[in-house]
Amino acid sequence: MLHAAAMVKLQKKAQLWVLVLVVLLDLLAVSLVVPLLPARYRELGVGAKALGFASSAYSIAQIFGGVALGALSDRSLGHRGLLLLSFVGAATAYAIVGWPGATFYTLVGSRVVVGLCKQTMTASTALVVELTAPGPERATWIGRISSVAQASWLVGQSLGAYLNRFGDPRIPSAVAVGLYAVCFAVSAATLPTGRAAPKKTLKRQTTSVLVASRAVAATAGARLAIAFAMRAAMVTRQVYELERWDLSRADAASFGLFKSVTGIAASWGLAGPLVRR
Repeated sequence: MLHAAAMVKLQKKAQLWVLVLVVLLDLLAVSLVVPLLPARYRELGVGAKALGFASSAYSIAQIFGGVALGALSDRSLGHRGLLLLSFVGAATAYAIVGWPGATFYTLVGSRVVVGLCKQTMTASTALVVELTAPGPERATWIGRISSVAQASWLVGQSLGAYLNRFGDPRIPSAVAVGLYAVCFAVSAATLPTGRAAPKKTLKRQTTSVLVASRAVAATAGARLAIAFAMRAAMVTRQVYELERWDLSRADAASFGLFKSVTGIAASWGLAGPLVRR
């Protein structure tokens, strides 16, 4: 009995490390391709208005995809199925980005595809909740996933800068697709299905959401406003940076790495003092 319990505990820990690995590879693939999209758009001669359209299309697809896939994962798809679907959708979209003959609307279509399908962090967090006990253990593993996501984003931008020096957009896209193939194979072979709880539990969860406090609603509203402001500013900033310094794809990736490091340093050093004040 004790031996069986130890084996189950060991298996769960191995599955948690698999989740950390696939999140690392997933964000690595994203950071190879996504920060370089503005440069691809500029190569096609599009301006700020078109960039805003592409960004809006992705955001709208992400909202609808999140709601639809969240409901589907609760009913039949399961959390592992949601994770696998995210890998397939992202690989398809990033393969399109690397296609030399891609038009602006083809690239926008790729953003819609990835927006509809990409729910890696949602599915990974749900699986962590399933595999851990409430309290310090769960917080530790969620923290590890968050940390590895930030680290892989930094490494991916640096690697993307190097790959784009070859001048062929197919190279970073091909590497990203390969990483997603590894993620799919490892996840399918090792992770539990992560199917949702019975309908009664879902009903109680829905009820608890409906009676959420005003503080939760205010927090959600504030986060929505901040996200909207950041998204609007990001489009203008990307166009300014590209035009002001005539950045190549490789330069844009290197500059993105610099900004990410600066942002993490500011968060690490300023968040505590600002909160205390």
